[in-house]
Order: sequence, then C-alpha cells, then structure tokens
Amino acid sequence: MASQPTISHHIKVLRDNGLVESERRGTWVYYRLVPETVSALTNVISVPTSPTP
Repeated sequence: MASQPTISHHIKVLRDNGLVESERRGTWVYYRLVPETVSALTNVISVPTSPTP
C-alpha cells in the first residue's frame, strides 16, 4: 500500500496535468476524472485489438 504523501503527490500530478478535478466539501475533498481529457488521452494511446490485413 502506498503512503499518504505518495498518494498526495500522484493526485497533484494528475490535477496539474488536467486529468483530475477536485471539489472541497467541508473537510473532505472529492476527486473525479475530467472526461474530455481522459477521452483525448484514450484516443492517443489506444491500440488496435486486431491486426489490419
């Protein structure tokens, strides 16, 4: 299991690169993926599942 500082660092990297957004509600922070960024990333890294003839 990763330590809390490690998790915080990775969340910060994801936020800085626009993959995750956060919303503070009281003392809790809720994170979610940014659909547009994830979709664009998926298009860049997708690999065909079958070879082309």
